[in-house]
Amino acid sequence: MTNYEYMAMGRKLCKADQRSNTVTGLVITTVVLGGYLYLQYRMMQEQNKIIKKQIMDIDQLNEHFKRQSQTINNLTEENRKQRQAIIDLGRTNQVLAKKIKDSNNQKPQA
Repeated sequence: MTNYEYMAMGRKLCKADQRSNTVTGLVITTVVLGGYLYLQYRMMQEQNKIIKKQIMDIDQLNEHFKRQSQTINNLTEENRKQRQAIIDLGRTNQVLAKKIKDSNNQKPQA
C-alpha cells in the first residue's frame, strides 16, 4: 500500500462513529505522516551532503583555475622577455654586421 492509501484508510476510520476507530485512524495517520516526514528529513540530509560535496568540488576547481591562470601569466611574461631578448639580439647582430662592414671598407686595399 502507498502512503496515500494508508492516509485514506486513516481518514475513513476517523469518520466512523466509534471512538476506537477514531483513535486507530488518528494513530495510522500520525504514523504515516511521521514516516513521511522522516523520509523527507533523510532526503534533505542526503541532498545537503551532495550540495556540500559539489561546493567543495567547485572550490577545488576555482583553486585549480587560479593556479592555471598564474601559470599562464608566468609563461606569458617569460615569452615576452624571450621575445625582447630576441629583438635585442637581432639589433646587436645588426650593429656588429655594420661595424664589420665599416671595418672592411676602411681597410686599405693592397
